[in-house]
Order: sequence, then structure tokens, then C-alpha cells
Amino acid sequence: MLFAVNSGSNNVAVFQIQPDGSLVAVNGSPFPSGGSDPVSLGLKDDVLAVVNKDQDPAQNDNLVQPNYTSFRVLPGGVLVPVPQSTVSVAYGSSPSQALMASQGAFLFGADFLGGLLQSFRVDQQGHLNQNLPQALPDSIFAGLTGGHQPLGMRTHPTLPILYVDITPVSEVAVYSYDENGQLSFVRTVSDSGMAPCWAVVNHAATRFYATNTGDNSIAVYDLADPLNPVQIQHFVMASTMARHFQR
Repeated sequence: MLFAVNSGSNNVAVFQIQPDGSLVAVNGSPFPSGGSDPVSLGLKDDVLAVVNKDQDPAQNDNLVQPNYTSFRVLPGGVLVPVPQSTVSVAYGSSPSQALMASQGAFLFGADFLGGLLQSFRVDQQGHLNQNLPQALPDSIFAGLTGGHQPLGMRTHPTLPILYVDITPVSEVAVYSYDENGQLSFVRTVSDSGMAPCWAVVNHAATRFYATNTGDNSIAVYDLADPLNPVQIQHFVMASTMARHFQR
């Protein structure tokens, strides 16, 4: 199946992927997202988590708090809201990602403008059980002028480790998490690019990649020590403007 948020219409589309790669909408699709301005999805078994950002300027008079919420995915792809599993966060906090952990039944979120990391235990019924939100440590920002704004996140494929891009200061924060999904800060490592926003860990758990929107680059880290990533490459991509003038 393929799941896609439709931010402007506050719903989630669900498609069956056919053998030839074509898509067929499941019965009833699209489904209400449970809030305003859905921007991210996380899937774990038959539980789908959705972040409703509530930051669409075309809907700014719709006073619905941003939230994290969850759905059960029925065998045919129909989404059924999990009762009493919507967790609202502060107005204007800009929650931007719903990341299901590779290890354990946990959901992690980044409230970008709120400066908070969210963590939830996901029980067998699909309920989101919120842990205490965690602010980024002040020590990260000593002597720096950037805001406390986490964005892209990714978990280690085989270990309880979370990597978080801190966009304004070009750092990647490393956290461990326990059996309840509670986060513990380990360290930050520098990103030689500008404004890291999104992150990927390869399936072999040997490399971490951070995309840097500020200078159109990708930072590549070695994960020989998963709690202490070491940057081994700063790959700057050619811009479309540069390619135009090269012609």
C-alpha cells in the first residue's frame, strides 16, 4: 500500500500498489486526517500515525490545534481512527514529522518551532501514550544564535538510537531511548553543510545521511560507532542554475 497526506484538504489517501506499479485507491479513500494540515506519516505494522501541523495559510482561520494521532489500517486499507489517541500540542509549534521507530513500538516527533522532541509508546490497540516532551539541551546552543529547532529525524535500524537534525545551527543530535521510548541526550556532531533538514540511515546501519537545504548538499557520516557519527563527506550538488550557465 501507499499512504499520502493531502495537506490542503486535511485527509490521507490510501492506494493499493498493483503488480505493474500502478495505483488503485482503496474504498473510501481519502480518509480524514484527524486534524488540520497533515504533513507526515509513520507506519508500524497496522498502525498509521499522522502529524497534523495546522500551519496552512489557506486555513489559518480554522482554529484547530496541531496534533499527533493514530489509525488502524484494516486489511483492505481502510483507515479507522484509534479512539482517544489524539495528542494535541501548542498552537504554532509546527510539528513536522511522525517517525515510527525501527526498534520497539515507539513514535517520535519534532515540534520544529516549539523546539521540542516528542516521544510516544504505541500500545497494541494503537494508542499513542505520550512521554514528557523534551527540549533540546541549552548546551547545544552556547555561543550560537540559531533557534532551538529540530526537524528531520531517523532511528538506527537495529539499536535504540535516534538522530535529530538541528536546522539553524547545523548540528546533528544523537539520543538513545529506553524501553518506554524515553529519550536521553548523548551528544551532537557538526554538519559542515548548512541547515540540515532531513535524514536517512542505510539498511546496513553503516551510514547516516543529512540533507542540507542551506547549501544544497548532503553530509555523509560513518556509523562505526553509532553513538558518535563521524562525517566522512560533504557532497555539494550542482544547482539547476549552475547547470544552466555551464551550458
